[in-house]
Amino acid sequence: MSTKQKQSNKPISNWLLTENGVYLLIGDGYRITYNPSTLYTFNLKKAKDPLFQFEEDEETEETALYINDTDSYLILDGDFRAVYDECQSVEECLAVFRKYAPWYRSKFCSGPDSI
Repeated sequence: MSTKQKQSNKPISNWLLTENGVYLLIGDGYRITYNPSTLYTFNLKKAKDPLFQFEEDEETEETALYINDTDSYLILDGDFRAVYDECQSVEECLAVFRKYAPWYRSKFCSGPDSI
């Protein structure tokens, strides 16, 4: 598998594109975001809030699973929309994260489910 997760040929139609260029999928008890350019997003936020600080200078793309009940952010480096798109529950999303985390886990994961 390459550094970036490859998408399947199946169209990713359930994702909403937000005004800041981040894709969003909302499920029952969770939400998933795909950010194709973290630097772009950080710079947009800084333009809106000059006090916003970030130390990242490396361009990355990430897919983040947020679990409502545990306030956990489980982030994978790369585009994992195709595999998350198949999920029907929080448990299935957690299984996807745990499957790919040994290779793609982001240092920005947080919350009890990230341990």
